Amino acid sequence: MVDSALENRLDWNDDTIMTSSEVAKFLKVHLGSVRRWTRTGELKGYRLGERGDWRYLRRDVLDFLFKYSQTISK
Repeated sequence: MVDSALENRLDWNDDTIMTSSEVAKFLKVHLGSVRRWTRTGELKGYRLGERGDWRYLRRDVLDFLFKYSQTISK
């Protein structure tokens, strides 16, 4: 379960843009997990450019993290 003091200290309005690799490093998971969560709609991502590269808002990643951590702890 996530420490509520930590949750209160995080900036939920943070508009920092992250790449898939940055999200994987931040969450300490494999890049394939980030791609799977994005594909299934569990993690909100945005496609940019002709190549369709994925980008993520830090606040969406934090939202995913806390929703996922609450599911695990129940």
